[in-house]
Amino acid sequence: SPWPLPKPVPCDALELAKLAVARMCSVDQASEITIMDTEQVVDCIDDTWIVSGQSVHQRELLEKQPEAEALKVRGPFRIYLREEAINYFTLTADYKPPPAVEPLDKDDVSIVALLLREDSSLRSETAITVTPSVHEQEDGTILAICVTGTSSRDSLLSWVRLLCHTNPKLGQGLPVVFLQPLSLDSEITVVDQDEQMPEIINPVQRSSQEHESKEDDDAQLAADNKTKVNTNQEEKNSNTDHDTKHR
Repeated sequence: SPWPLPKPVPCDALELAKLAVARMCSVDQASEITIMDTEQVVDCIDDTWIVSGQSVHQRELLEKQPEAEALKVRGPFRIYLREEAINYFTLTADYKPPPAVEPLDKDDVSIVALLLREDSSLRSETAITVTPSVHEQEDGTILAICVTGTSSRDSLLSWVRLLCHTNPKLGQGLPVVFLQPLSLDSEITVVDQDEQMPEIINPVQRSSQEHESKEDDDAQLAADNKTKVNTNQEEKNSNTDHDTKHR
């Protein structure tokens, strides 16, 4: 494996984060891995660590970002170090495809001499173009990656603020959108399996059950009324027999 891991893999979360970020940043030898602390950010909520990875070329790409286009913090994604899973996040920008090579007019005799040269820049196979870097993918340009101790939205906000120290354009009002789902910040409640869970009924089942319940209530009411009528009739007959005997 090009990414050897120690045996056994460390159990410490911070050490695992360092290994994960180092593995992902190995695509660019100029990448720098920085250990950050959220205590350096004013008014931070989460007191945790951040392992951030960014290369010089990624900083250059970030400085070229238009101010009208927002950056996005995506994730969490997952990387495995043997049996250990680590969540990581990326700071990305919209992908900008390189300019297309203009087609040549093959009937233009003025460029015949240039086309005959093997190193001519007018030929499609030797045209001068800007090759996208490894960070510029079709689904977005990756400007930085990180792993935080809590994976919370507040820790990601602290990460972006700390990146402003090495990325001046980011601290000049460049908009950043966080795409994390709400479940990252919500509290997870553990439910006891022995505890009886409430039954969930869809509207069709609920309507059917209410109809059946109403029919049962009507039948019970009719039976009660019939019993009451029979009781009154028996009392009336008893009174009649008593009057007859008295006479």
